[in-house]
Amino acid sequence: MKIGGFQEAVLHVSDLRHYQHFWQTIGGWRLLCAGSLEPQWQAIWGLNCGGRQALLGNLGDSRGTVRLIQLDEIPALQIRSDAQAWEVGGILDLNIRVLDIARKHRQMQRRGWRGSSNPVRWQWGQTEIIEWLGHGPDGVSLALIERIVPPLDGFANLREFSCLINSTQIVTDLNVTRALFEEVLDFKVVRHSIGSQQQPGENVFGLPHSLIHALPHEVIVLHPAGIIDGSIELIGFKGLSGRDFSVRARPANLGIAALRFPVDDIGALEKRLKSHGTPIRHGPIRIPLIPYGEICMLAIQTPDGAWLEFYQQMSTAGMQS
Repeated sequence: MKIGGFQEAVLHVSDLRHYQHFWQTIGGWRLLCAGSLEPQWQAIWGLNCGGRQALLGNLGDSRGTVRLIQLDEIPALQIRSDAQAWEVGGILDLNIRVLDIARKHRQMQRRGWRGSSNPVRWQWGQTEIIEWLGHGPDGVSLALIERIVPPLDGFANLREFSCLINSTQIVTDLNVTRALFEEVLDFKVVRHSIGSQQQPGENVFGLPHSLIHALPHEVIVLHPAGIIDGSIELIGFKGLSGRDFSVRARPANLGIAALRFPVDDIGALEKRLKSHGTPIRHGPIRIPLIPYGEICMLAIQTPDGAWLEFYQQMSTAGMQS
């Protein structure tokens, strides 16, 4: 069984046209396909309504895409409604590389996005970056990252927004969530750090400047192949308490609803999940998904509610009876 990094992020939004325009103008992405939401997906999510979808991606990249979904006549809640960046539950953000973060910061502010802080320059090991965590309509958060040192390599298609490279979750018990990815799904650790910001001051999470150096937190980045390319970042804070949005983290609600991972043997994944006692929320089920055609999909949730979908294209898929 081989799992890839996440292929796409699913965003449930209240205005599909608004977000499509955002990704195309600010992100420089292109529309890959669009159409009505297949009725089978509505049934999976327990809905009785129509919907529309649009898949967008960075020109030249075949991965790290965004699928926008707008449901008709559903009074949905935001998954992470008015959340602080450090509060747990669901999916916090999607990570994107940019070449000029100051320019992107200005562009997004003019369109109503707000940040947990201003863009912050910080260092992780030998890597130095500038990062801004911006929050937009429907509770969608994007972490923009500009590499300073060493020079960025391997992003020949980067013009405005890169493809999605990583996604962050704030978790209650980092060891429990890490075990799901590392022991059950066989993800590899890419980066791991434990500590706190060395000096008081501005920080990406918007925590009080006088407290950030005294609040230890642990960060683990994981990916099936041990790279940052559709990877998962888990962050656990010690000494902080706030709201838990896990109960709202379901696809019918607004925000970053799910991450979708390709897998080459959905049957083997099902057996592995069952052998570890990991609940399967949906599937395996055959279902259409544009532009892939028919897929075989199953879905699970992390202990903090993040919705993960794994799919195999039916040209190679097999299902248990």
